[in-house]
Amino acid sequence: MTFRPGRRGVAAVHRLCLRSYPRWFRDRHGDAMAVAFEDLLDELRTSPLRALRVVAGELGSVLLRGLAERWRTRFRRRRRGAADSSRTLEPLSGKLTMDSIRQDLAFAFRQIRRSPGFALTVILTLGLGVGANTAIFSVVNGVLLEPLPYAQPDRLVRGFTRFDNLGFEKFWFSWGQYHLLREQNNAYEDLAVYGHTQSINVSGTDRPLQIQGAAITHTLLPTLGVAPVLGRNFTEQEDQLNSEPVAILGHSVWERLFGGRADIVGTSVELNGTSRQIVGVMPEGFVLPTEFGNPEPAAVWIPLARQHSIQPGSGNQNFNLVGRLSDGATVERADQNIKQVFQHIHETAGWPETINGFALPLKETVVGDVRLALLVLL
Repeated sequence: MTFRPGRRGVAAVHRLCLRSYPRWFRDRHGDAMAVAFEDLLDELRTSPLRALRVVAGELGSVLLRGLAERWRTRFRRRRRGAADSSRTLEPLSGKLTMDSIRQDLAFAFRQIRRSPGFALTVILTLGLGVGANTAIFSVVNGVLLEPLPYAQPDRLVRGFTRFDNLGFEKFWFSWGQYHLLREQNNAYEDLAVYGHTQSINVSGTDRPLQIQGAAITHTLLPTLGVAPVLGRNFTEQEDQLNSEPVAILGHSVWERLFGGRADIVGTSVELNGTSRQIVGVMPEGFVLPTEFGNPEPAAVWIPLARQHSIQPGSGNQNFNLVGRLSDGATVERADQNIKQVFQHIHETAGWPETINGFALPLKETVVGDVRLALLVLL
């Protein structure tokens, strides 16, 4: 849809920004620049955020170029006289002095006092342009440029199932498929699964509250290459049915509920009515691979420790699969490993060929479809 909201107002702000140019420049080029800006508005067929960024950047650019041209005119008048100021300016030679800079700053402040409305428009326009670009770069830097907060993140992949007959292009793994992949693994240093985030009631403390939590296998943290800052990871025994109930706290919950006590490991917390021994505290900012950008990620983790069907052709498809490539292995090899597992399922469980699995680099699954949009905005 063509950029329409506030078009007249945006055009009016553009005309105000053009006033930053000296009069002789506006007389010669102002109409052409206004027409070009109108054409730009016509060409903006994108999201509101994209339109806001482009328009703010253009307004800020016009304003800065106008101020620069105005200062050049003032310098020229001082050096060659006011009569030359109406002619096309040529590049200036010589150096600026502190006195000339001081005089121009004084002139700028006088103009602001004389036209406070225009000055406010200029400040708001510059603030909007700088703020929008800063915000966009922060997102791009955090999502695209900075590495994921795991050890050697380029070795991490996510596994998916695909149900072509149902139109599901990226679906979860079942417990049985995960175990079959572990048995037939020839590409992964380690594999792990975890469940979806769910609400958990925390009680037995001075401030009962509801937080998000997730069940994970004891292999997840080593697979991601992350360790608790206090205490330890779950043991294999704790990740078994009917084992001693334990939990690992998120950094924020540790600070909010327990004041960041260093002796928290070994104490208990009640989660959904079950008393669980705290065995560890995760580093600040730790999130599961599927929770980047989630305003309320999991803040407590418990062992998966369930007796699911280990038949690869049965069971619910409820688990997120993460793997760490073994030394020398590639994503293509990991992908082929998963396809071999599903070929086995086709042959032994009678699943149709329209159901398959595949692997993707973890970074690609986190960035997803927003990569191109973020690069365009930048």
